Amino acid sequence: MTNTFRVAGATDYQLVADGANYGRVGLQVNTVYPVSVFIGTAAPASNTEDFMLMTPDGTREIVVNLAATDKVYVRTGTATDVAIRGFRETRS
Repeated sequence: MTNTFRVAGATDYQLVADGANYGRVGLQVNTVYPVSVFIGTAAPASNTEDFMLMTPDGTREIVVNLAATDKVYVRTGTATDVAIRGFRETRS
């Protein structure tokens, strides 16, 4: 099953998809602020340099296949009503 979702922008990393539940996720920027995307097995340190950067003028969309242990986190650094829109496909 596939579900669409949205995530508000925040200064801390927020979990948007857990590979234990979802096998694939798509993300789309929906804000004027840059969005940092981190994929790993646990939440990143707030000062990590290991992230992908999505922006309205650059990379706006990504689709990722997740391992069962992967987790996807996002943050904007600035609070905003909606930073990311996307879809999550339930793991079969």
